[in-house]
Amino acid sequence: MKIFDERKKEPIDYRRNGVITIFVGIGLFLLGYVAIGNILEGVGYLVTAIGLGTLVAGYLYPNTGKELTNAVEEYEKK
Repeated sequence: MKIFDERKKEPIDYRRNGVITIFVGIGLFLLGYVAIGNILEGVGYLVTAIGLGTLVAGYLYPNTGKELTNAVEEYEKK
């Protein structure tokens, strides 16, 4: 049970989750293209778009202490 408590303390890495979601979407698209059909291709596009949005959010909103400090320091230099 302590494993779950330690994991909750870490911030969510949107960039990592975005990349994973993008590749899941590509896999769904390819499965639909090869075997199942148009509906799964559309689902693959949707999941890929969600992954791209998550990836962009990871770059727009820094989530670690070091990234936040760097962002504040850059802003203060202006």
